[in-house]
Amino acid sequence: MIESFLLSHLRVSLPLFAGLRERIERWLFLQTYQHSQECHDHRSEFAQQWLPLGAQVEYSLHLESIATPGPRTSFIAVRSTNASESLRKIELRVEAADDTLAYEDCITLHHITQRPKLAAMPSIPPRGAYLGRNNSLETPYKTLTVYLIHLFKDDEIVESDASGPAHRPDHYFVLNSTYKQRFGRVWNLDWIEIQKEEIRNFLQWSMASPRYIRARGGKYPPGRMLPEILRRVVGRPLFRIVARKWVISLVFWIPIWLRINSHKKDGEAQDS
Repeated sequence: MIESFLLSHLRVSLPLFAGLRERIERWLFLQTYQHSQECHDHRSEFAQQWLPLGAQVEYSLHLESIATPGPRTSFIAVRSTNASESLRKIELRVEAADDTLAYEDCITLHHITQRPKLAAMPSIPPRGAYLGRNNSLETPYKTLTVYLIHLFKDDEIVESDASGPAHRPDHYFVLNSTYKQRFGRVWNLDWIEIQKEEIRNFLQWSMASPRYIRARGGKYPPGRMLPEILRRVVGRPLFRIVARKWVISLVFWIPIWLRINSHKKDGEAQDS
C-alpha cells in the first residue's frame, strides 16, 4: 500500500526527472525486493523434495514460473536410490497436459548413480496462471507427470512403465503469493507480506490480547484487573487504528529507509 502510494506520487511529482526518480525508488525499495526474492528462491530451490519413480530411481523437479525473468526452462534431476551400483541408462517421458493440449519432453540419461543428473525440459511451459476469456483463471496445464519408459542395467531392462505422482502446481503458486513488476522484472514479495503480518500479530498481542482469562464469575488475581481493563478500554480501540494496512506498512518500511533494520544475508532466508 505505502509502496504503491509512493511510487505513483514519485511518477507524478518527478515527471521530468526520470533518472532521479528511478534512483529514489531503487534506494527506497530495491534492496528489500531483492531480499524477498532471495528468500523465495531459497524456498523454491531444486532438490528440496525427491519422489520415487519405480523402485530404483527417484527424481526432483524444478518448474520455472511465469514470474521468472529471462529464459524460463524447467528441468528434472534423476538419481539412483542404490549407493552400491549404477544404472546404465534411463528413458523418461515428461508430460504436462490439460483437457485439450499436452506438452511432452522425452529424456534419455546415461550412467545413473546417486549423484543427481539434470536434464532440461524445454517443451514444458512455465507454471502460473493468468486471466483468459471472460476473466476466467487459465493455466498452461492442469497436471504434470513423469513416466519411466525403460530403465537399463547393463544391457537388460530391469524396470519399465512406472510413473510418479501428478503435479498440480499452478493455482496455489499464483493465488497464494504476492508479486510486483518493478525495475525491469517481476519480484516475489511474500517475505515482505510475512514480516508485515508478524508486525500486526505482535501489536495485537501487545495491545489487545488478554493476558489472563478468568472463569465466569471468577475474580482477577491481585494486580491483574487494571491491566486487563486498560487492554479492553484503551488497547483494543487503539489496535483497531494501528492495525490498518498503511500503518503496518509504515512500521515495516521506516526502519528500513532509516537503515535501522538491515536484511541479514546469511541464514535469514533459511528461516523465513
